Amino acid sequence: MLLTIHEIDGDNNQIERIWHRPQETSTNATKVKAVFGNKSKKSLPIPIVIDDYNHFMGGVDIADQLQGYYAI
Repeated sequence: MLLTIHEIDGDNNQIERIWHRPQETSTNATKVKAVFGNKSKKSLPIPIVIDDYNHFMGGVDIADQLQGYYAI
């Protein structure tokens, strides 16, 4: 659905966001360590479509929850 309102155009549609480093116990700790090093936060580029999904996905979860409560 988000792809219908976003253009996928390589680096032109990316945004810088500050990400927190995942805990060392995660299964991808070696890959994360290569990106973050010893820093706890880092600014990383992500596609705008993914940023919008992360920002607005809570509304979908609430809609699903309410739909489960009330039968039509």
